[in-house]
Amino acid sequence: MEEQEYAKLINSAKHSEESLMQVIIKMKPLINAYAKKMFFMDLSDAEQEMTLAVIEAVRGIPICCLLYTSPSPRDA
Repeated sequence: MEEQEYAKLINSAKHSEESLMQVIIKMKPLINAYAKKMFFMDLSDAEQEMTLAVIEAVRGIPICCLLYTSPSPRDA
């Protein structure tokens, strides 16, 4: 998935539970990897904590703005 697609997904995840779930699914390998490193917690508790952290992070990100520009004649 390209950066622009991630930005669109995160923007929509701020207002859509379905998009938020897509973000969590995409982040699941990272969540699982870090949850395994949290040895002081039960694995399922660690995964839940990491998932909640992702949700909070997504909701805390300011709205992403994608800027599309066409090449300028000066760039040629």
